[in-house]
Amino acid sequence: MNRLVSALLVSSTLLLAQSCSTLGQSGDASVEGDKHHGHHNHNEHGHHHGSHGHVNKPSVNTKAILTTPSTINLDKPNNLVIEIQDSEGNAVPDFEVFQEKIMHLIVVSDDLDFYDHIHPDYKGNGRFEVEANFPKPGDYTLFSDYKPTGKPERVSVVKVKAPGTSSSITEIEIKNTK
Repeated sequence: MNRLVSALLVSSTLLLAQSCSTLGQSGDASVEGDKHHGHHNHNEHGHHHGSHGHVNKPSVNTKAILTTPSTINLDKPNNLVIEIQDSEGNAVPDFEVFQEKIMHLIVVSDDLDFYDHIHPDYKGNGRFEVEANFPKPGDYTLFSDYKPTGKPERVSVVKVKAPGTSSSITEIEIKNTK
């Protein structure tokens, strides 16, 4: 029960943070072959609140490109590569440390049964590498949180599908007794 509550709390926080920032649409892609997966562009959405005394800065457009192994192995480490690019497809080379790390990667199963907070290693030229576990078949959402040097913090969202048949949702038995 604590895992479910924790997963819901983290997911809610990430969704709130995501909704408060200027994010575009996320693409979905299945994990088959050594492919690039869906990425998330960060664009302005035409929200207008007036200047409120603030100087408007141009938006920072970045996207995270995810590359996975040709086959996702369930419940074993899988090598993931995340490449951060600008809106023109160029690597974003420099990042600032925030919250003690350069990147935070949150992996959440879409049924909210699994959650992991990991820190990819920066290899240079916008490339991050990390090992991630996917304990069971199904869809997973990955939130990569990073801060390009001199720019605002960004959250990019990508999707991964772990192969196999997902089990049905576990029934929760509610009792009024201890």
